[in-house]
Amino acid sequence: MGLEDNKKILDVFTGSKIYKIPPYQRDYSWKKSQIEDFWNDAESFFDSGDDSYFFGPVVFVEEPKKNFISIVDGQQRLTTLQLLMCVIRDILHSNKDIEKATTCDAYLKTRLEEDPALQLNNNNNPYFTKFALKVDTPENKLKNHKTKNHSETRLYENYTRIYKKIKERFLKKQDIEKQNSNV
Repeated sequence: MGLEDNKKILDVFTGSKIYKIPPYQRDYSWKKSQIEDFWNDAESFFDSGDDSYFFGPVVFVEEPKKNFISIVDGQQRLTTLQLLMCVIRDILHSNKDIEKATTCDAYLKTRLEEDPALQLNNNNNPYFTKFALKVDTPENKLKNHKTKNHSETRLYENYTRIYKKIKERFLKKQDIEKQNSNV
């Protein structure tokens, strides 16, 4: 099963299955340039008004007797998408928009359980769960973080990059709207 079989990302994050990155997969490692590309693609999609977007190939392997699906390829993109969703949820939470934050948080968990919909490999999952999946304001997360290894640092840095990108984009829009209302 894979996205090339017309599976939608929304289906991944709204079902009852857990998606796991197997222990043999590499740790989270995306650098600034990959986050820039990811963000530019996301902006282009949102600005285009299109209703669908090719996210890239993702390969899943259904584990027959288990309640999870392994992610064999595409784990870096899915993890980054989850980081984006965590940042949005945390911004909504810090703005006291609890209803929308709760809705966003629902995409981070399975429908039947409170388990995370995406579980990273053994090296990354404890930090990802404690740092990214935990609901808090972005400001608190950024000042109270502690990383132990390279991949945890990448998760932290990319959460920070995405947070800054969202602030830049939406502060610009708010400033333009404010200027237009004063004319």
